[in-house]
Amino acid sequence: MSRFQSRLPSMQPEDRFDQRSTEGPPTESTRELPGVSEGRLPWRLTRTNYQLIATVVESYSAVLPRGFVFPSRHALCRYVEGFFGGFHEHLPVIHIPTFTLATEAPELILAIASVGARYRFQTSQSHHLYFAARALLEDQLRHRDGYKPKAPVFDIPGSFPTLPQLESTLLADAPPSHLQNNHAPTSTERDLQTMHAMILLIALGTWNDRSLLRDAFSTASQLALLVREQISSLSEPDSQHQSWREWIKSEGRRRTIFVAYCFLNLHSVAYNSSPKILNREMGSLLLPSPESHWRAESQESWQLARDKDIHSGLSLEEAYSSLFNPDSSRRAASSFGNYVLVHCIIQHIFFARQLQFPSATASSLAPGVLGRLDSVLKSWQLGWEATKDSSFDPSAPGGPLSFNATGLFRLAYIRLHIDLGPCRQLELRDPGTIARAFSNAPLLERSASVARAVLQCAHSLSIPVRIGVEFVARTQTLTWSIVHSLCNLECGLFLGKWLQTIAAVLKRGEPLRDDEQRLLGIITSIVNETELCLQVQYEQDQVQKISQVAAAVIRLWAHTFKGAHVFEIMGLIGAGLDLCADML
Repeated sequence: MSRFQSRLPSMQPEDRFDQRSTEGPPTESTRELPGVSEGRLPWRLTRTNYQLIATVVESYSAVLPRGFVFPSRHALCRYVEGFFGGFHEHLPVIHIPTFTLATEAPELILAIASVGARYRFQTSQSHHLYFAARALLEDQLRHRDGYKPKAPVFDIPGSFPTLPQLESTLLADAPPSHLQNNHAPTSTERDLQTMHAMILLIALGTWNDRSLLRDAFSTASQLALLVREQISSLSEPDSQHQSWREWIKSEGRRRTIFVAYCFLNLHSVAYNSSPKILNREMGSLLLPSPESHWRAESQESWQLARDKDIHSGLSLEEAYSSLFNPDSSRRAASSFGNYVLVHCIIQHIFFARQLQFPSATASSLAPGVLGRLDSVLKSWQLGWEATKDSSFDPSAPGGPLSFNATGLFRLAYIRLHIDLGPCRQLELRDPGTIARAFSNAPLLERSASVARAVLQCAHSLSIPVRIGVEFVARTQTLTWSIVHSLCNLECGLFLGKWLQTIAAVLKRGEPLRDDEQRLLGIITSIVNETELCLQVQYEQDQVQKISQVAAAVIRLWAHTFKGAHVFEIMGLIGAGLDLCADML
């Protein structure tokens, strides 16, 4: 019963109850958010606030899709809970202790609801809300860039009325003030809300139905323009002399810009497109602060968190440059900062690859470049290990960012040695294309650097095996980021290709190096912990046995994608890995 609300329903009339209640309708769980008291849970929505949101959204009926129906209060609360319980912690932009849904931009409200509906597996409702959010976003962008921009929510976009002001507006039976004023200026806060809505809509378009992918790429280009505007007008204040409220605004602005950068970088990883925001454009920004600072609920708790988890401002350029100088003394970055830094490394590798012609072999990065980036990855790993919140547990108190960063770290190691990005063609949504990319990829070089990448991939496989492959398949939807789906795809393909390389070496009668023998033993022992061990244990021919280990490794990865999926691309990845295993 602890999963359900313990209070019995009130016997009071609804109107009397709603006037004194600050809670939303009961939901199926009482999920908690780190550092957030029960009374501040963002899905606790009063009837008054719900009616205000509905009134604001309905005022855009001229631009909303025909037949759009705003969700009921129960449904909206469920979707908002789905968003914060499943998506938000992977890209923590919203400052939950001061967040009020009713004061957010309407396109952001609908985008949050659309993502949340996905996390409640209500696909048709998510699509319904997605197209409504897109319509409001396009309307906002048109008015923002026009001669007479319309304030989409309030008199001055980005201002935050108090709840009593909002309620008095509604109780007065008058239209919200933003409906009476079409000539309000834009503001930084309003633009940040629009950018956040764009990020969510890009996510929905990127990882789901192929028909939405064109929308996602178009919105990504518009988002990049807004990011550049924010960077050009940003001046980093001295956080030591800021109040808590001032710090929230400046930190929230940085986080929004960094999340946009990281998400656009992830587009590059998934679809082999050029990153829309470059590392050098982000260099002057201070890296995000620790999550303990961001989650503080008051001025006092924020100050205590700053005293406990001391964090000095470090620009992205300073932090990234220090990775290239292992002898320099480095200040520890936050878990969010480490996540940003590994994105920088991946972008660096991407452009190093682009300097080659397609006829070059997949593992032919110049030795000097390869050695330098290998050293950078070692430095990043040391920094990650020194960060307080670092964990391999996506449910750790410090949040899943450090866990997600490890997936990108492994991806970076893989892409030093093989680049499957151009040939996977995930945009086609065709499992056969993934299998052909694996089949056509060349065998790997045999080097110490490749061995380190293999070790990272083996460790990645050991995590779901240790937890339980079946368990991960059924639960990763709500705890693992899409980042891990992309990284696990390449980990599976890379390990399979390395095992093919080892089998080819033995087939030629050549001996294995000591490190290769150890790695082969590690991978075989991981497979032996699973139900697929019987396919391997009784094979006498060594070459054939290694081929079976390769098939088992890829099939294990494929099996982790067998559960229910929030995003449709995960099913595609699982099907593609299954086809790769069938080929071995």
